[in-house]
Amino acid sequence: MDFEVLFRQYYPRLRNYASRFVESTEAAEDIVQECFVKLYQKRFSVKDVSMQALLYVMVRNSCLNYVKHRMLLQTGTAFHLSTELTPEDDIMFDELRIEIERVMRGLPSKCREVFYMSRFEGLNTREIAERTNTSMQNVEKHIAKALDVFSKHFAGLDISPAGVV
Repeated sequence: MDFEVLFRQYYPRLRNYASRFVESTEAAEDIVQECFVKLYQKRFSVKDVSMQALLYVMVRNSCLNYVKHRMLLQTGTAFHLSTELTPEDDIMFDELRIEIERVMRGLPSKCREVFYMSRFEGLNTREIAERTNTSMQNVEKHIAKALDVFSKHFAGLDISPAGVV
């Protein structure tokens, strides 16, 4: 795995993706760089995994932890910041992944492609429109349609752990 190529290919998109979660460009850049460092440190144990997907998950989780930490500092409210997953969390994550895949398979192909680029690759409307040779308005319609399908699908499901509201 050539980390220089990986970094050059994904850093700009990951920085843009992180900027959706955090308030400053500097924080987004720091988060993305830390994720690349963590991945580099674990490079020998990472096998048979999509580097792109792994990086997006790492950046998202790091951003969420950053936001939680900022909220803690601002409000003084204490809450659990653990990034360790319990067995129950693993089960819920697997169930959620299965449901997301189920919904994605049910979307029309163009809608699925656009939604994937938006939510899993972190591309903005303009970038998706350019890649798919369609208008920005059509991209927005596809995303809205996918969100509506997801919303309806998950409205009736109970994937929360027992006793948690």
